Amino acid sequence: MRWLKPFKLHVKATAITNLRQIFTCQVSSAEQYLSALSQCSIQLPLAQRSAAIWDAVQAAAAEAGGEIPCGSASQDLLAEVANLVEAPTVVRGEFDPAFLELPK
Repeated sequence: MRWLKPFKLHVKATAITNLRQIFTCQVSSAEQYLSALSQCSIQLPLAQRSAAIWDAVQAAAAEAGGEIPCGSASQDLLAEVANLVEAPTVVRGEFDPAFLELPK
């Protein structure tokens, strides 16, 4: 039989929360927590985050002259990305066409 020794944690609770290792927000009540998160570009509700990612991806594709098909593969990827990030940001890149040529 093992005995557990009681211990105390000396943690001071405050109204300040650190977000994304860059932002610090002061939250004076639980009701203000979601609005404080959204002020720091953090979207906690999954549906809202998924919609924001999809809209940004569609806009980036249109800007590049392309489109994203609405198939199950893109929806699976969207679900995975939405569950991995808290502050979605879309970054569009491109390849030098020379890298797209097949060797002969």
